[in-house]
Amino acid sequence: MFLRELLEAKPTTAAIMFGRFNPPHFGHVDAWRVAANFPVWYIGTNQSTQGPKDPLPFEIKIEAMNTLYPEIEGHLVAEQNWFTLAVKVFKELGGNITLKIVTDPEDKDIYVPMIQKQNGLEGPHGYYKFQNIEWERAERKSEASLVRKAVKENNPADFKKYSGTDPNMPIAGRPYFELVRKYMLPYMQAEEQELKRKQERDRIKAEKEKAKAEKEKAKAEKKNKEQTNDMAEDAEPMDREFSLVKKLGRLGQRIVQNPKLWDKYEKEHNSDNPDWIISLIMDGTGATFNEVVHLNDVFGEIGGGLGRIIDFAWAVKEGTWEEDFMDPYRQHRSQNSKDEMGEMYKSHNRLSRHLKQGQSPTIGVEKSAMKSAAQYVRNR
Repeated sequence: MFLRELLEAKPTTAAIMFGRFNPPHFGHVDAWRVAANFPVWYIGTNQSTQGPKDPLPFEIKIEAMNTLYPEIEGHLVAEQNWFTLAVKVFKELGGNITLKIVTDPEDKDIYVPMIQKQNGLEGPHGYYKFQNIEWERAERKSEASLVRKAVKENNPADFKKYSGTDPNMPIAGRPYFELVRKYMLPYMQAEEQELKRKQERDRIKAEKEKAKAEKEKAKAEKKNKEQTNDMAEDAEPMDREFSLVKKLGRLGQRIVQNPKLWDKYEKEHNSDNPDWIISLIMDGTGATFNEVVHLNDVFGEIGGGLGRIIDFAWAVKEGTWEEDFMDPYRQHRSQNSKDEMGEMYKSHNRLSRHLKQGQSPTIGVEKSAMKSAAQYVRNR
């Protein structure tokens, strides 16, 4: 019914429906038929279209809607939203009518209360005041998103299923499927590029996280190794002498890791005066001068290193600290323990013989046995 006929007939009911309809499909057509059951009906759609959810330009969309449902001609209007469409009807017909809101049950609870709430109120959309505003049911039989998905996947069969049309139906000089694909293609390409950028960002992020995890793992392994080494060290006899030898090895590690300190050490090592290195050992381990001299004698006796204590950092740098210093020293300590154990057994046997013979042990024998036992316990 056109405007002249409306003014003459003075209808009491009008129906409206609003949507993007992009692209239009058979579910839209069925809803338009519901609206067409009323004497006055308008189908509003947005004139500004842009984006992957609204790909068809307005003129192309209008042509597609007219092709799918020719009866819509004269009832199709460009509006911004439901509110401006209601304002249009109010301006043309006045408020002494019932306004029917045609939508499916899913959208009913969104749009109908919203339009009813603005009845009689001035708003940014304008003003309308109808006698009644009621919902008119239309079933949701398809979705434009499914039609676009079929186009995106280049699937004419699904396009036919969800649009309810022949993919080859001509609209605007093209088969309908190809027409929609033409206008969706720029958005599909942009989406593909964005996906590639996201994948690249994710790849870089994953590599950074992997490198970070490997670094943390290496750090944890190093810490565990150090703790294991510390536990191993703690399991060994830790008298003053043994402790100084351990500290000497750690001092060597610090020297090797410090380029300036290493250069100074190397220079003094090659000179005929070892005083600086001896002072360095004393400061780095807490050893006295006499203790340094004693350790030098020990290593000279057991063949550790090159026979000189000042070679300790060179052994660390060359990776032979254990082989040249610690292993010989441990063997030396082990042999000393065996010797002391043997001496303790000898003293014990002498003491036993005296007791079996009913003789009182001499003070010297008793002291010797006790001294040997005490030394053995300390060294163990």
